[in-house]
This record gives sequence, structure tokens and C-alpha cells, in this order.
Amino acid sequence: MALGIQAAVDNGATMLNLSLGGSSDSAVLDSVIQQAIVAGIPVYASAGNQPGVHADVSSGGPGRHCGHRHAGRPACALRELRQFVSLAMPGASVVYLGGQPYIVQGTSPATAYATGVAAGTKGSGCLPWAQIQTAMQQQFAVPK
Repeated sequence: MALGIQAAVDNGATMLNLSLGGSSDSAVLDSVIQQAIVAGIPVYASAGNQPGVHADVSSGGPGRHCGHRHAGRPACALRELRQFVSLAMPGASVVYLGGQPYIVQGTSPATAYATGVAAGTKGSGCLPWAQIQTAMQQQFAVPK
């Protein structure tokens, strides 16, 4: 994963999506992600990943959390994550593999939505990333 992130950064990536999770930490991965952030590349990641990224949780609709788990924690434990989590995006999607539809839900699709919204906004204007993130945090606030 770290090599892929490094290759993306070295080859001109302007944003990163890390719709993934794991049960352990990696100093190498942390270092590569921090290098991307320092380089001004926004990194969107599923909640439970490292600080510095724009962490996303999934929502069940306006003002509601989904009932599934985020980062190995029950959804009700999101109060602990609120200082770290910056966005709440739709947490369910349908993906097709071999012509077969599959429902996916959780922080990974929420992160994909956040990355798409940010990329689409950046592509349609010349707003700086910080302004885009601020607008997204207002529009897709984490429910209280």
C-alpha cells in the first residue's frame, strides 16, 4: 500500500482515496501518508485511519449515522471519533462485478463519495483544497 501511495504521489497525484481499513498500524504507511499531506495532497480515508487525513463516516441519511460499524467500533461510539472525523457521507452503494450487482456499505463507500465530491468540485473551479474541505464539512457535517 505504501509503495502504491508513494508511486501515486511521485507521478503527480492531486488527491488520494484510501477506502480501506486494517487492524494494525504501519509506521511506513503513516510516513508516506504524512509526506503526501505535507505536499498539499488531500487524503480521504475511512474513519479509523490516521490523523491528518479527511476521515469519513457513513450516514443513514441527513442527520443520522448508519447502524453498521466504523473502524471496528459500534456506530454509537462515534462520539469518540468526532474530533477526528470530518465528514459524514452516504454509506451504501451498489457496485457491479461481472454483471452481478452487490450492495456495499460502510466507511469505504462513504470515503469514495467524499473523494468524488472533492474531485468534482476541484475540477469545476479553481477553489483551493482548504476551501473545498470547509464547504464539504458544512454540507456533510457529522451528525451530533
